[in-house]
Amino acid sequence: MPICLSNLMRVYRCTLLTCTDQICNTRFEETQSEPRTAVFVLLLLIAIRSYQEDFLNQYGQYQTQRDIYLASPASASSAGIVSFRDLIDFVSHIADCYPEDTAEFPEDLKQILSLHHAELESELREKVVGSLVLLRRKI
Repeated sequence: MPICLSNLMRVYRCTLLTCTDQICNTRFEETQSEPRTAVFVLLLLIAIRSYQEDFLNQYGQYQTQRDIYLASPASASSAGIVSFRDLIDFVSHIADCYPEDTAEFPEDLKQILSLHHAELESELREKVVGSLVLLRRKI
């Protein structure tokens, strides 16, 4: 499985900076300047499976929200739209790390735009288009 260093580095920074042991912060700061050091690569390899599980849970939530939204876009609540928009943003930034799992994601976004362009909230429409552009740039 390919490792997406740039995205996981951000996740690790958040994780390690919450560690109460000062050594964790020091070790991460040392590896941040040299992301290919053995310590950093070892950390990535140890946690890659747990991050994939977390990602798949978030992706499952996206799929559920997508199905709900596609069933009735006009009656979607503002909280539901914000949650859906946040999930689209998250998945689009991490999709290149899990290409097999997110192979349908760009097509989902295209389908949302093509079928519901007139009913989409402006911020949601902007997020969908921006996510498609981001995915295209990452290819």
